[in-house]
This record gives sequence, structure tokens and C-alpha cells, in this order.
Amino acid sequence: MTTTILIVDDYGAMRSLVRRILAHRWPDVRFVESGTAEDALARVERDVPDAVIMDVELPGMNGIDATREIAARHPACNVIVHTASDETWCETEAQAAGARCFVRKGDCEGLAAAASFACAARACAA
Repeated sequence: MTTTILIVDDYGAMRSLVRRILAHRWPDVRFVESGTAEDALARVERDVPDAVIMDVELPGMNGIDATREIAARHPACNVIVHTASDETWCETEAQAAGARCFVRKGDCEGLAAAASFACAARACAA
């Protein structure tokens, strides 16, 4: 079964960068992308990804609320909140919403480690 990671960010260049960083390490992973939380929720229903890399600041619904919905509907799907915010409240809210990991943008090693953890945890839950 192919591992699938959904990358959610309203900035297309950031989605592409995250995909390239992770695909370099895991070329067999299937990556899907979304620019809004609403589209991400639909993709989670359709694609049932192993992990979701979720930005916080999105047009429409924000990433924290989307994380909460994903965690409620698909508890085995591990959400990694990936944000430029260094505000303490953001990490606290992400964890309260059900995020498994919190990584600041620019931390490529942290993102790769979080994605590896999230996909491994999903495989163990299956």
C-alpha cells in the first residue's frame, strides 16, 4: 500500500518546496496538495492520507479548525501543523485540536522527522 501525504498551504511555492524536500527522502510516497482547509477536508475524505502537513493561516477555515475536524473524523490520520508562527498559543491550540506534531517553517529536518513519525504511526495503527 502506498503512503500518502497531503500538503495543505495556500502558497503554492511552499507546497512545492515541502513536496520536494520529502520526495527527495521518500521517492515512493504519493503527495497530494491543497490550498484551502475546505479542499483539504474533502481530500482527506477521498484520499485518506497517512499524514497531513497543515499550514495554520489559510483563506476561509484556518488550519487549526481543519486539524480539529480531521482528528475527529479520521483519528488515525496524523496531522503535522507546519507554520511560520512562533507564537506559543499556536502550538498549544494545534495540540488541543489533535495535531500529532508541530513544526515551524524552515525546519526541514524537523518536518522530515515529523512526517516519518506520522507515517510510521499510521502504519502501526493499521
